[in-house]
Amino acid sequence: MKICFLSYQYPDETDFGEIGRSIYYAAGGMRDLGHQVWVISGAVTNKHELREEAGIQVMRSRINGDDSYLNMIRKKLSRRQLYQFQSRLESAYTIYRSYRELRLTNDFDVIEMPESGCEGFFINRHAIDELKVVRLHSPLFMTAPYGSIAEDDLFRSGKIENAPLQYADTVTAASGYVAAHAQRRLGLDKEVCLAPNGVDVDEIDHIPRIDVRDKFDVPANARIVFFSGRIERREGVHLLVDIIPKVLKEHPEAFFVIAGRNYNDLDFDIEYELARRGVNDRFILPGKIDRHTTINFMRHCAVFIHPSPWSNFPVSVLEAMACRAPIVSFESGGVVEMIEHSVNGLLVKNNHSGLFADSLNELLGD
Repeated sequence: MKICFLSYQYPDETDFGEIGRSIYYAAGGMRDLGHQVWVISGAVTNKHELREEAGIQVMRSRINGDDSYLNMIRKKLSRRQLYQFQSRLESAYTIYRSYRELRLTNDFDVIEMPESGCEGFFINRHAIDELKVVRLHSPLFMTAPYGSIAEDDLFRSGKIENAPLQYADTVTAASGYVAAHAQRRLGLDKEVCLAPNGVDVDEIDHIPRIDVRDKFDVPANARIVFFSGRIERREGVHLLVDIIPKVLKEHPEAFFVIAGRNYNDLDFDIEYELARRGVNDRFILPGKIDRHTTINFMRHCAVFIHPSPWSNFPVSVLEAMACRAPIVSFESGGVVEMIEHSVNGLLVKNNHSGLFADSLNELLGD
């Protein structure tokens, strides 16, 4: 079959969160099964090009500042501070233009798109021949309570996010948690099919070794506690300012690596807050790191932490499992479908930073 994935997020160029990596593994899996695979994704450079990446045709597209339609969107919406709504329309339109370009020379049997980001907003109503699959990754009605999106922005963004579901032939979700909530809340007239995320363990095992301690000046005798995600409230990063000092009091040899793109939705500066609590030289925030570096930190870490109060079926946890890293996570969302407490990780009551620190101390004490 000819399968086309639509996702603004896609490693490594636009690997901003869980969605991009889940698409990466899904596309690779379809390729390994013998299907022809395309991915239409975003770009952070000025290039607009189709290139082959590991046997997959990847179309990178950047939002064009010269496009009259996009300029009209910006002009109308920026004044009203509808930032999430504007971002979704811009990415949806950019993906749609690339889809039309690819369709001039290619026919697809299946197109899959996430609901988050609204990549299928323009496409679903125009794609007549393809089987259309909408995959629920992080529905806005479930994640909004953990962010700071304005009410009008939330309402409009939710409308365009849900629109492709009306035209979808199939709707899937990675966890039973998201599938059940979406079925009930969105009133879908079709069943949400459960299709858990996966990772390519063999590929992960063959990622080249990197000395991350040397590269990031991590002390040689330190026991690394690793976080990989988005630096935002939805990922539970704000709770680390309470967790880290409590852990270091019992395990001063611990060293925290908090990796990810900063979305600036916290009402405080993490580094300042940790310094104020006496933590100065036992953590780093290296920013967004590439997938190979992420995997190598997972290989080297004493514990991988997932403090997110909301989760679907996080790829980062699957990758940590593939790297045989001990895991501490809140029992949020679909994580309880992945981790059996005290068997392949430790689960902590949601949002309880003190209990999270206790569980982390327990693993570091083993």
